[in-house]
Formats: sequence, C-alpha cells, structure tokens
Amino acid sequence: MPQDFDIALGHTAADWKRLKLDPHARDTSDWKTAIAMLRARMEDRFFSPVQLLIDTQVPCKQVHGFVVLAIDCLRMEMLQGFRKGLKDHKGKSGELFERFLVAWPVFPENLPATKAASAWAREVYVSCRCALLHSGCSNGFTVGISGEAFTFDDEALRDINRTKLHAEIELVYNAYFEDLLKSEKSDLRANFLRMDVICAVATREES
Repeated sequence: MPQDFDIALGHTAADWKRLKLDPHARDTSDWKTAIAMLRARMEDRFFSPVQLLIDTQVPCKQVHGFVVLAIDCLRMEMLQGFRKGLKDHKGKSGELFERFLVAWPVFPENLPATKAASAWAREVYVSCRCALLHSGCSNGFTVGISGEAFTFDDEALRDINRTKLHAEIELVYNAYFEDLLKSEKSDLRANFLRMDVICAVATREES
C-alpha cells in the first residue's frame, strides 16, 4: 500500500495519521477533523452517488432501485462495523446487518407479530442484502418509491421503499457523527478508530 493516498475528497491518509485522538478527550479540533473526514468519505463514496441516482428518478416510475438498495445495505453493515470497531467483517456480515436492523427504530415499528424482530432481520439479510449483492436480484420482494421503508406480510418481506430507506439511513449516520463529538461516548470513539486500519496506521501513539 502506498505511504499516502486519498481517503476522501480533500483528505489523505497522511492527514489522518497526524491527528491526536484520545477517546476520552473533550471536544478537540482533532476530533472534529476526524469526524469531518469520515463524513466526507461516506458522502463522497456512498451517499452522494446514491442521491444522484435518486435525483435522476423518472417521475412516477422507479428506476435504479437495485443499485440504490445494494449500496445502502452496504452502508448499514459498514456503520455497525464502525460501532463495534471491527477491522474485518469476514464471517460477520449477517450478524452486523441484523443487529443494525433490530436496534434501528425504523425497522421494528411495522413488524408483524408472527416472528421475532431478529427473525425478520434475518429475512431481510437473506432476501435483500445477500440476494442483491450475490445474485443481482430480489428474493420475492419489490423495490419501490412509496410507502414505509419496509413492508411485510405475515410471512415475508414484501416491499422496500428505497427512497425512504436511503433518507432514514442518512439520519442514522448523522446521529452517529454527533455522538462521536461527545467525550462521554469514549467506547464509540475508541471503536471509530478502526479508521486507523483504513489509513494504514500500524500503531497509534498516546496523546
């Protein structure tokens, strides 16, 4: 890996390595810069491209649904990985994705009582995330632009409103960025430092 490379528009790995990031420190300028770097990375590489596809929507006709949903499935797993401080998601994608959903108020608010929330989360993981990313198709559900983020019948996932889902995920990310500014969230901050792996930081000196 090169010594320096872009991690987001206007930010490099070298910029990251210069930051002094103590998870217990109060709201320092370095923490604000670090969070701005992650926000820029998420914006440039994930949110803005998806929003561009949504903004090119043909009126009253759903297009680009699969690619929008596939990227947002990635974003859900990725955020949970940051929360847990995981450096590698190998063999853990299902658990991360499902835990994100179960803890997210948008998901359980409309679930049928026929299954536990964890079972419905597994249904979305298999029928949506895995079907899209591995097979390029949905597994029995439709992708639309109206209604709730998730719609179920008593037995299965039936519809995902990819526009509403995308907007709700953006709110979750914004809340995460705000939490990282709080010194009392030291565990969350420490886990956020998995960015060291992305930026090829071998060890972090005590600040």
